[in-house]
Amino acid sequence: MEQIPKIIEKVSPALVSVVLIKPNKEIQEENQEKDGFVELETGSGFFISDSGLIATNRHVVFEVAGDYWVFWNNKKYFAEVLLRDPDNDVAVLKIKNQGKTPFIKLADSTKLQLGESVVAIGNVLGGLQKTVSSGIISGLSREIMAKDESYNKVFELKNMIQTDAAINPGNSGGPLLNLRGEAIGICTATISDYENIGFAIPSLFVSMAVAEIGAKTKK
Repeated sequence: MEQIPKIIEKVSPALVSVVLIKPNKEIQEENQEKDGFVELETGSGFFISDSGLIATNRHVVFEVAGDYWVFWNNKKYFAEVLLRDPDNDVAVLKIKNQGKTPFIKLADSTKLQLGESVVAIGNVLGGLQKTVSSGIISGLSREIMAKDESYNKVFELKNMIQTDAAINPGNSGGPLLNLRGEAIGICTATISDYENIGFAIPSLFVSMAVAEIGAKTKK
């Protein structure tokens, strides 16, 4: 599709990498970094407001005791995890002292239609930066069983968007976009041993998470 390069150009400034870090005293000697910390896990995320709010998967920031950095615009920022929603695999982070950030508008995921064209993109550090795939919405309101490797538990995710756009470690946590460059969901899972079956969390759950944060802030 001719518009995909324009979509990527539009949304790329709002993509980030999310990295779990720990002091190197907790890590084996051969993995230590010179600045005293070592990067352990990475995932994608994206700004959803100009105030530095970031949406990603809950499984990307699963370690409650861990610290997280966000890599954006060739700089790294400490990220505060404002909310983890394990039921919907949504997390919202925030970085500070960065000025206004570019962001991706959240679309109304309740108005999606089967066959609608979509684009998945991620921004994991390393060789998987700017991982892009495209496809269509091939199913709505799907229920899947997902395994949380961090706790070795299987849990159910409901109301998922099914797509044949490739969802892989390069774009998990990144946005699933419509052709207007709006986020209709967060890329999150695939079914092992099957091709072209990926799933995304509807943007509705991201909006609900942001509303919950706002309600807590006002108390």
